[in-house]
Amino acid sequence: MNTSPLDIPEILRLICQILKRKDQVVCMRVNQGFYNASAPYVWKSTKSCHKRRKNPDFLRGLQRNMHHIQTLHLQDCDEVDVIYQSISQDRWSSSRLESLVLSNIPVSDQVLATVLRHTHQLKTLNADGTRFGHLSLQALVETREIMQAGEGGKHVMGVGPRRLCESIEELHLHYCSDVAGGMVQTILENCPKLLRLYADCICIPNIVDGRAWVCTKLEVFHVHIRADFGRVDIQRMAMHRAVHAQLARLTKLQSLNISDWEDEEDAENPTLDLRLESGLDQLGSLQDLEDLEFRCEGGTYITAADAHWMVNNWPAMKNVSGNIFGDEKEMAQEIEEILEAKDITAKISLPSWTNTRRGP
Repeated sequence: MNTSPLDIPEILRLICQILKRKDQVVCMRVNQGFYNASAPYVWKSTKSCHKRRKNPDFLRGLQRNMHHIQTLHLQDCDEVDVIYQSISQDRWSSSRLESLVLSNIPVSDQVLATVLRHTHQLKTLNADGTRFGHLSLQALVETREIMQAGEGGKHVMGVGPRRLCESIEELHLHYCSDVAGGMVQTILENCPKLLRLYADCICIPNIVDGRAWVCTKLEVFHVHIRADFGRVDIQRMAMHRAVHAQLARLTKLQSLNISDWEDEEDAENPTLDLRLESGLDQLGSLQDLEDLEFRCEGGTYITAADAHWMVNNWPAMKNVSGNIFGDEKEMAQEIEEILEAKDITAKISLPSWTNTRRGP
């Protein structure tokens, strides 16, 4: 009996591989053979980014094809409660999932931790606006049996004990009210492949009391480094120098944003001191740094001498913006002129309050 070429799975996969996504979807309706061949391509990247009524077909398809999905984006999605229930009932195999976006969804810390424990090679996690907390962090850093997809994607096999944090390259944790500064420090201590980190805040004592950061390949650091008010003394200067020493390890850094993301008028805590005497001189290792931002109501300390050091030691610098401490408009203008003379876009301003001088 002659076999039709369309009965050979390898040929069907080759056909589906060269088709556009909309054509792959059509092929899935032809027969089971085409469905099996098209599904890995159709479900590889799955997004549901708008509010709508629960779609049983979407949910069934998601459960049936989860082992094919590498990118799953669920934003402002009304049906995630059913999806999470499916996860908690252990129906999913997420061994191929590399990118997970759950932003602007009030998913609980417990459910998010369950989601993370169903992934094994996650590289990107966007949990902005979720209840990411200690349970989710534990799921990232705990040692467990890591699985990878076998032939056909449906089977998984163990590759030995590892930690999920060892595969994470990008992490978004903005507007997560349960993420404290100590948790951000733990992430910096445990994610060696991390390239981009976005979070609300880390306090200087968290950094000083913590271990050395292992994320030496970090390219984007967008976290408010919060200092406390108080008089300038030797101990405080030493703490700021210790923070600069940690930043100096990030030799691949391209964007450093230590602004206050809360952006509240009463949030007047200053950020990291950017003067040479406080440790700026240690950051000569940041040869790829292009953007520096330090917006916050508390401002930071920086002088003309520090601006001269920046233009002489950061050859890749393109943009500098932020608030400086005090009420000296002439100083802000002078710093801008120093930076702009080297073709660096600069926007240096004063905090909204300028009547009281307080220490960093």
